[in-house]
Amino acid sequence: MQVIIPPAIRRIMQAYPPVEPLALTPPLPPSPPPPLNFVLVIGQLLLVFVVCGVILKSSRWLGGILLAIGLVAIIIQVMVRLRQQLRPNRRQEEEYIQALAVYAQAEKAHQEKIQRKHTPQKIAAYRRQQLAELRQKTDRLSFAATPQPLPPWLQELQASKNGGHWFYLPAVTVPGLDRPYTPQCLYQSEDKMITIVIDYADTDQSFIRDFFSQQGIIWILATPTELQSPKLQAELEQIWSSLS
Repeated sequence: MQVIIPPAIRRIMQAYPPVEPLALTPPLPPSPPPPLNFVLVIGQLLLVFVVCGVILKSSRWLGGILLAIGLVAIIIQVMVRLRQQLRPNRRQEEEYIQALAVYAQAEKAHQEKIQRKHTPQKIAAYRRQQLAELRQKTDRLSFAATPQPLPPWLQELQASKNGGHWFYLPAVTVPGLDRPYTPQCLYQSEDKMITIVIDYADTDQSFIRDFFSQQGIIWILATPTELQSPKLQAELEQIWSSLS
């Protein structure tokens, strides 16, 4: 069994009422402290010793003071870097946790909004609206019904609780064909929003398929055995549940 669903109808079957995205980005965790650069420390030590060595030649007192100050500054810098590595900034962590809690609350409220917007009733109403807009853009399907009695398999479909009308061997006008196309049956919902054509699987598809795709008509091609099997009813139920 081949179920040919036009792209426009497939998009409607999968559509949900639009919801504005969450206008808030998740907070970023605090950046890790920069690692201790041993090359820089060694370079600073060498610079201190070289400068102080030059100054010591002229003034031991001044050179000694500068050497002590330089070594203390380097040691303090190393200790600060090591402390940052071992003990992260608590203030930054607390700010991150608070921002994360605010984002979690906003995300929860957004999910609740989506659930309120995406109730089965609102989804069905939105899809019906999309179908109505699609039908306004397409011409009405022209076909002539025949007064022949319905076969048993089609009587079972007609007796289903989905409403609408079934037409046996309708003569469908397809522009470009010399004579009307006569499938096995055609279904239209009460409001003519949904049209389904069912025919045998050996039907020439190319030209008719393009026409049905432009019209937003679902085309089901099946074997004679499949037409009388529960599989056809299951396919129709899935289509109806997605569009109603």
